[in-house]
This record gives sequence, structure tokens and C-alpha cells, in this order.
Amino acid sequence: MLGDWDELPSLKANALRSVENDEGQVSPLILCHLTSSAALQLKGTLPYVVNRAQGITPLPPRPVAALAGRKLKIGYLSADYRNHPVAYLMAEVIEAHDRERFDIIGYSIGPNDESRYRKRLRAAFGDFANTERLNDEAFAHKIRHDGIDVLVDLTGYTKDGRPRVLAFRPAPVQVNYLGYPGTMGAAFVDYIIADPIVIPPSAEGFYSEKVVRLPHCYQPNDRLRLIGEPKPTRKEAGLPESGVVFANLAQLNKINPESFGLWMRVLAAVPGSVMWLLAPRTESGRYTLKRAACDCGIDPMRIVFAPRLPPEHHLGRLHLADLVLDTFPYTSHTTGSEYLMVDTPVLTIEGEDSFASRVCASILHHLGTDELIARSAEDFVTKAIGLGLAPDALKALREKIARCRVGNILFDGTRFARSLERVYVRMVERAAAGLPPEGFDLEA
Repeated sequence: MLGDWDELPSLKANALRSVENDEGQVSPLILCHLTSSAALQLKGTLPYVVNRAQGITPLPPRPVAALAGRKLKIGYLSADYRNHPVAYLMAEVIEAHDRERFDIIGYSIGPNDESRYRKRLRAAFGDFANTERLNDEAFAHKIRHDGIDVLVDLTGYTKDGRPRVLAFRPAPVQVNYLGYPGTMGAAFVDYIIADPIVIPPSAEGFYSEKVVRLPHCYQPNDRLRLIGEPKPTRKEAGLPESGVVFANLAQLNKINPESFGLWMRVLAAVPGSVMWLLAPRTESGRYTLKRAACDCGIDPMRIVFAPRLPPEHHLGRLHLADLVLDTFPYTSHTTGSEYLMVDTPVLTIEGEDSFASRVCASILHHLGTDELIARSAEDFVTKAIGLGLAPDALKALREKIARCRVGNILFDGTRFARSLERVYVRMVERAAAGLPPEGFDLEA
């Protein structure tokens, strides 16, 4: 998107107009980056899924046996069992599932990178199937043959997703969770797993799925992630020895002119501060961001680029940021948790009602740091400037984050797995009773 930086505002306006006026199709994932309106995302997703599910005849319904005396079979489908955010979030949960009560099967529809996470997840699943070479119908028949009770799609409309497999209805209960932050817009997906912040009750009507809310943040984390040692100094990371380091080391496709403009307003008001960004892959991308800073009246030398590093060494440098300035409307998800793992505060804007625009707010709320949630762009700038001019306040925030992490289910995969298991049991109990899917809020 950096290559189209100057055209982004008009491209965004045209894409949203086409959705509003039913004039064309826009990728649901792209819509997550363009708007914080869940209503608009649903409107854009419905024709998209109809187009992609054409010509599919669902398999005959499979009766669901009563739960007494048997294990539930849970299938997790993902393209991202590798060095990828979904793997970073789910590894500990998969390992922690209760094997006395559940059979846990992994279906891989993505590449094998032979990474530590790939090997760890392959070992964690009771059965692990490489299914990327199966066509959609054959894959659906395999899931049916395996007797899966609950099929959890961890990819959705993200890269290498296979929603057509779910359109065959291979499992009696099918769930959208974690990988794609929005509605699938499909009758063949029964539930979406969320929390009270990412999908407030007022937004339920903009989801085709029945909404299940966990009593805590919907996003788990892995306590066993490696953090590179020794941790670098500011000088070693190419940062100035003094001054506030504002940062956003997320993937660059989340950055847009609106967010960048807010960041530059903050830099203008905090003398000596810099903005630390993940280095674009091309020289033209670096030039685009430096030029955008100039256009905002900011010395381009105050934009510092972080080289791309292996995951553990990337985590090992995050402590160097004083305050992370979040993107909008697609806020920090996995990256938000990563900053908090090393006690680095993140300032976000809580979006209107779309899932992707409220994830970081959910993480911060459930950690107990609501003071880092802004309610508007102006509130965001005001809070960022205030913190940038108050080093003692930033230090106190770091200390608070460290305290709040202790014992929080956000960073406890075992307790998180118990919550998901309770959810799966309730879903299957309804199906076994012949009842249609129904949303619910899981009790704490």
C-alpha cells in the first residue's frame, strides 16, 4: 500500500462507495483495513461469499451423538501452522487441551516452513494432517470421515484461506475464530468466538454467525515464546540515546495516511522524539514514509527504520519503545500482545463497532489498562502528547503492565483452553439436542 500512498484516500473512497452502492466486490480483509463499520463490512462480505460458494452442494447433515461417555472431536483448520501470528497465539492453547475429554486434530492448509512453531504444533495435535493438496470437496470428505464435532476455522478470508471447504458442511458445528477479525457472512459458519469489547451487543446484527463471548479477551497468547538475548541497546538498534521513542513495528499494510498524520502531530509536540517503524522492503517505500513526514513538517531523520529480524530477536528489541502508537482502523492484534509481553505500553483508538478496530482495546481493557484506550483521534493525540511529555507516567505504565500481566488469562494458555472447551461443549450439546445455533456469553 505504500506504493499507492498518494492515491490511498481516493482508492479507499471508491472501494467504500462500491460497497455502499452494490457496484462491485471488495475483499473482506481489505474492508477490515478501510472501515471501522461492522455494518459496511457485512454488506461487502455477503456478495463476496455468495460468489465464492457457488456450485457447492453441502454434504448430508451428520447427526451428533450425545456427549456422555465419549470424547469431543475438535478440528482446527489453518494455513498458518508456521512462523505466523496465529501459531504464536494458539500454540500453548493447543498443547493445553484436555486429552481425556477431547481429541484435537490439526488440518494444515498452508506451507511447511520447518520452523520451531511448525514442529511444536505438529507435536501438540493428537493428529496432524497436511491437507493443502486436497481439493475442497476431498478435504471436506476427509473432515466428515474423521468425525469432527466442531470445526474451527483459524484462517477465514486471510491468505490461503479455504472457506469453500466449510461450504460443504463437513462438520455439524463450524466456527470462525481468531485468524480473520470479522464476519464470514456465510450461512455455513455457525458461530464466531469473541468477547464483549470486540463484538458489543449493539453490533451483533452485523454478524452472520451467532456470537459467543468469552468472559475475557478472545485472544490467547503463548507464554513460551522465545525472547532474544542479549537485548539490544538503543544505539545498537539505531535509535537516539535520548528522547522519546514512539513506535509501531506492525506490518506496513496497516499504516495509512490518517494514522501516520496523527503520529506526526504527536512528534511535532514532543521535542526530540522519533517514530520507529518496521523498515519497508523497498527503497521507494522508505522514501514514501520519509516524504510523508516532510509533508507534515517533520524532519525525515526523525523516522527511524527497524530492520526485519527473526521473531525472537524482534521481541527482544520491543522494550526500547517508550510508547507504541497504534494503527487505525485495523488495530494491533498479535503485535499488541507482543509489546505488552515486554511491558511496553500501547495507545490505541477504540473503533466504532468492527472487530478489527477494537481488538487492541479489548487486550488493554482485559489487562486492566483502560487509560491507554482513546475514544477518538483527537483523544489519541492528546493522550500521546501527554505521555510523551511525562516520562514518569510512562515508567509507571510499564510497572502497571508488569503487575497486571501476572495471573492474567491473556497470558495463561491452560486456563484459556478450559474456556474454549466449555464453549465447544455448549455448542455440541445444542447440536446433539437438535437445536439450531444460538449465541451466548460464557460465564467467568
